[in-house]
Amino acid sequence: MKKKKDQIESKELFLPFGRVVEIFTALALVTSLLLIQLPLEPKPERTVIYALIFFGALANFLWVRVVRLPLSKITSNFLQSFFSLFLIFLIIQASGGVNSYFNILYILPNLSVAFFGSASFMLVMFGATSILIFAQATIAGATYGLSAIFAWSLILIVLYGRFMTGKLVAIRQKTEGQKIEKLKNISQLKDEFVYVVSHELRAPITAIRGYLDLMLTGGNLTGEQEAAAREAFQKSEILKNLIDDLLDISRIERGVLQLNNERIDLPSFIQDLAKSLQAIFKSKNIELKIETPDGQFEIFADRQRLGEVVKNLLDAQAKITPAFGQVKISWRKKGIQIWIEVGGSSHDLKADEVSHLFEKFYQPEGKENLGGLELFAAKKLLEKMGGEIWAKTTPQGLVFTSSLPLRSLETVEI
Repeated sequence: MKKKKDQIESKELFLPFGRVVEIFTALALVTSLLLIQLPLEPKPERTVIYALIFFGALANFLWVRVVRLPLSKITSNFLQSFFSLFLIFLIIQASGGVNSYFNILYILPNLSVAFFGSASFMLVMFGATSILIFAQATIAGATYGLSAIFAWSLILIVLYGRFMTGKLVAIRQKTEGQKIEKLKNISQLKDEFVYVVSHELRAPITAIRGYLDLMLTGGNLTGEQEAAAREAFQKSEILKNLIDDLLDISRIERGVLQLNNERIDLPSFIQDLAKSLQAIFKSKNIELKIETPDGQFEIFADRQRLGEVVKNLLDAQAKITPAFGQVKISWRKKGIQIWIEVGGSSHDLKADEVSHLFEKFYQPEGKENLGGLELFAAKKLLEKMGGEIWAKTTPQGLVFTSSLPLRSLETVEI
């Protein structure tokens, strides 16, 4: 499969050279129309030539604009060139046959396939052209010596064109490869920089949070001071989550994130997580509702990473749900998966915005506090754990759905 893909990509590199052939073809046709106005011997059948050119132009237009068969560009070009070959044969016959000034036109469809096709197509095209060249000599009752020389010259021109095109493509591939390698190195340096900076920021943020927590639990603050300290503590929580997301994304992209799977009782896990976030929802006058279905729900996952995913989804809903709205979290079994749904009562997002929510750094217009990294990090973490995540709009509002594979005790190594 990979070999076939590489072949297709290699052939696509001949596209620019096919354009050159198209330009020369157009110039050759215009020149031909001018030449047949001269008093040539043998006298060309102008009416027949005009009709053939018109028919050929019409057929090519219909092929490109109307027919639209499910063919690759290379195959389509070969068929067009094959049709052009027989059209050129008829034009040459109408302008003197073997003695026509337009025998040189045989080169054009052959070069087109040489520049813009496979080697097998090139050989087929040359074989068909050689047959037509010798057929012209037979029709005219001429010897085959001149036809053989012309056919030999034609294959030399085509092979040289193919060789030079291959050289140019090799140079282009090498240049593009160097550019890609340079971009990879830059991306790697960027990832390492983000990781180092994020890691260095974690320690001072932890210290700041510790001091703020000490101030809040000390009980010696005035009402105004306590409100300011609580606000600062909540902002430090946002900053801490951002740093955690950056570190997780960096570890995933560098392929060094390690998962510590363990057995998790999902209802109690989500209850504890929701309890730790109640203050945020309460401060925004948003109701956080938990729907607990009947039955036992035990999963194997990384407790810390799954907590980050659910926390990010709840935090995103808290940012866009209006005051006195509701955010609801629920879960259910779906085949061999467990689906965790986090829904809110926001109706402000458009369908095209919802489809981009999990892209890196994407933020919907007018919702600068939504997206960015938290949803992208949630997506990457779930994918690392073998799950998926998506969003959809419902009559009740925006809903995030995350799925995790339901594994048994016997099949999971902890």
